[in-house]
Amino acid sequence: MVEAVKEDLLASYESLLAATTRGDDAPRALLQSIAEVATTAQPAVVESLPTRARVVMRLLRLGFADAAWAVLLDSATGVVTRSFQSTTSSGADRAD
Repeated sequence: MVEAVKEDLLASYESLLAATTRGDDAPRALLQSIAEVATTAQPAVVESLPTRARVVMRLLRLGFADAAWAVLLDSATGVVTRSFQSTTSSGADRAD
């Protein structure tokens, strides 16, 4: 069960990172729903996350959504969405 919660938190973090590509406005509803998940998670699970994800979840647990969003924006430098993905004949991603 602990691994499932950890995977949920990591997926939530990835969702938030993806949201950074849609602009600088914080997605309040998404941040709130993830904060609820982070708050119900055991502290040891949150502490086992990678550094940036752990910081974001800690801030959300404490109710600091704006600070969490600032960390996400900083973490998302270079994050882009790709609408079409092509691969080489070997299956590797083709460089765009």
